Amino acid sequence: MTNQTRSLATGRYTTLKTKFIIGTLILGIGLFAFSYFKSEWDNKAITVINPIVATVAHADETPNLEQKIEALKDKLVAEMIACENPSGIPAVYDNNAGGTLNRRDAISYGRLMYKIPTLQGHYKQITGETLTDVEAARFAMDEVEIKKFVIRVWLEIEGSVNHWTCATPAMKRTIEDIRFLTT
Repeated sequence: MTNQTRSLATGRYTTLKTKFIIGTLILGIGLFAFSYFKSEWDNKAITVINPIVATVAHADETPNLEQKIEALKDKLVAEMIACENPSGIPAVYDNNAGGTLNRRDAISYGRLMYKIPTLQGHYKQITGETLTDVEAARFAMDEVEIKKFVIRVWLEIEGSVNHWTCATPAMKRTIEDIRFLTT
């Protein structure tokens, strides 16, 4: 044997004790890794959360198209109120932020922030009747009636939703969808 071959055969890791220690370390690391990944896998095990139960839907519990449309209308009005007048202040001077009137000194009334000239115009288009300024202000402040009226306005007068600064494209599409479904 040459010197080089002999040094490899009698190297530092050739003793039985060293081989045993290295083997034990490798086995310990392997067992630790196995137990770690096994516990991760156990946490991702499939469990039954909600069993499937057959239920019978009763006719009076299932919302029909009209109920869904009414819910959409209510949602639209609620979104508009939340955006236009989140504070609930009954009358606000807003400097005609929407730019829908010639004057800049108009006051907005009610939860939907209706301006008197705009309300009078919409009322005349819908009913054919004329409102005085006082009647229009009172009508705008009547939350129940104005909600019903504004839905009629949005559905019957094309582009009327543009009088509100908070009207989003999604709201406009929803109004068009409701208009399509109700005609």
